[in-house]
Amino acid sequence: MSEALKNKKKSAVAVAKAVETKEIRPQDGPQESFLATSADIAIYGGSAFSGKTFALLLEPLRYVYNKFFAAVCFRRETPQIRNPGGLWDESMGLYPQFGAVPHESVLEYDFPSGAKVKFSHLEQASSVISWDGAQIPLIMFDQLEHFERSQFFYMLSRNRDPSGMVRPYIRATCNPNADSWLAGFISWWINEDTGYPIPERAGVVRWFMREGDVIVWGASREELVEQFGDSALQDAKSVTFIPGTIYDNKIGMRNDPSYLGSLK
Repeated sequence: MSEALKNKKKSAVAVAKAVETKEIRPQDGPQESFLATSADIAIYGGSAFSGKTFALLLEPLRYVYNKFFAAVCFRRETPQIRNPGGLWDESMGLYPQFGAVPHESVLEYDFPSGAKVKFSHLEQASSVISWDGAQIPLIMFDQLEHFERSQFFYMLSRNRDPSGMVRPYIRATCNPNADSWLAGFISWWINEDTGYPIPERAGVVRWFMREGDVIVWGASREELVEQFGDSALQDAKSVTFIPGTIYDNKIGMRNDPSYLGSLK
């Protein structure tokens, strides 16, 4: 038996044991809402230590048994991926439990099924060009406010699944930043007087279309169909924003209660 085949069988056994012996699930509250939404684009925003990054890393696990599945998680700069306690460190405590083989040199995981999860950067505005021709069913942005508006919408054109087995979608996290383009994009969910999220709008799904560089919003796809005709049936995208705070991360607060003081 080849070494590659032996390793594949070992990985399959590891997956089975992880599923049998350990339940990995989001915390109640924003994490659970983020992973439960059906929106094409879901943005989980809030203060540091609110559990956003872990929720983002959980998202691909629902499809890693699909050999055609691939996900890419972007940070603006590569060092942000490799920093202690950053995306790579967090993922190392999670994906290997499902039999994933890490390849740190290329920041990529291979799962026993053939599915892949990759981490990458978009350091320059033009970095998106390197993704021409890519077909990525799940695109994730960690700290979306650090990316340029043009990068976000360009990568939407790479969000597709050639196998037809996964409905392509986007997931992102963000921290508050009134100077970012993102502030305008999610403004419906934010109280313009206080700058804080509107609680009753948390997780509410809205729809948008782009007319050139202008974004037109509607409360439903049907509302956009009335305005733009049948083209909205294909072109309209659904969006939701889910806010979180440090107090929603009960596990993190229990493990490191002093961090609240540091954050303040």
